[in-house]
This record gives sequence, C-alpha cells and structure tokens, in this order.
Amino acid sequence: MKELLKHLGANFDEIERSEIADKEFLETLDRNICQVCGSVGQDRRTLRISMLYQLKEISDVFKYDEDNNNYRINMCKGCRSTLMSHLGTWIKERGRLAVPGLDDDAIIGFSSAEEMIAYRDGK
Repeated sequence: MKELLKHLGANFDEIERSEIADKEFLETLDRNICQVCGSVGQDRRTLRISMLYQLKEISDVFKYDEDNNNYRINMCKGCRSTLMSHLGTWIKERGRLAVPGLDDDAIIGFSSAEEMIAYRDGK
C-alpha cells in the first residue's frame, strides 16, 4: 500500500509540475505563432478543449490553462481547416461506431478466439 501511495504521489507531483510549466508557457506565448505548424501571422485562433483527459498524452503542444480549466492550443487558418476536416470525417463516419461490435467502452466483444483472429486478420 505504501508503494502505491508513493507512486500516486509521484504522479500528482508530475502533473503539478507540468501545469506550472504550462502556465509559464501560456504567459509568454506569442499569439501570432501556430503551435501546430509554427507559422507566423495574425490570424490565429485558440482551440479550447475541456474534458477529463490528459491531452498531453496525445501531444505536448496542448497546454493546460488552469485558470479556465481547459487545454488550449493556438492554430493558424490552415491547421484549423485540417482539424475541421478531420472532425467532419470522424462525425460522418460516426466516430468509433464505424467499427462494428464495440461496447460503450470502445472494446470489441468477440464470442470466440477464432472470431477475434478473423477480425485481426481482416477476414
């Protein structure tokens, strides 16, 4: 139990250090730079995402804004357009529902090992 608590404490310490670094980054952020592609210009917009998920697991360009309790990223018009296209495709394909047999936790259920192997092998 002691080891588990020590491990959890270390994780919380790492999250706190990361949030402090993000706050410092956001305070000095040049709002004319796209955080995705690095282009410089005046037409930058801020994407804000609020969810109970560590978006830094996806990319370290996401910075946590603790004042607004969300993640944010500045993007140029080209990167926004690409993001919107990907979101549109995902929604048109109905997200994870494009993959048949998923339960609410996005886990594919198989009735047998053979069925799982056939799915894996694309049969």
